[in-house]
Amino acid sequence: MASTQALKPLSVHIISDSICPFCYLGYKQITRAIESAKKEGLPLAFSLRFKPFLLDPTLPMDTPVNKRDRYVKKFGAARVDGMERWRHASSSWVRRSRTT
Repeated sequence: MASTQALKPLSVHIISDSICPFCYLGYKQITRAIESAKKEGLPLAFSLRFKPFLLDPTLPMDTPVNKRDRYVKKFGAARVDGMERWRHASSSWVRRSRTT
């Protein structure tokens, strides 16, 4: 017979900026942690709440900006290339780990 244990609410507040690559990495980590908790059968009901943080107040409000171009301007091309390689490597690792 399946357990009917009540789920405990767990609210996670995420304060981030959409242009911040480290905020994105943190978001990916929290979603993996939630998936892991669910797999383990932890009696938790997750609620993610997003709150904005303006990391770069110099961004124009009236004109769209290409995110990669902005990263290159802010961090430099070599660093952006490294972040992209890391992102692609980590996403392929996640895909492989989910299939095993």
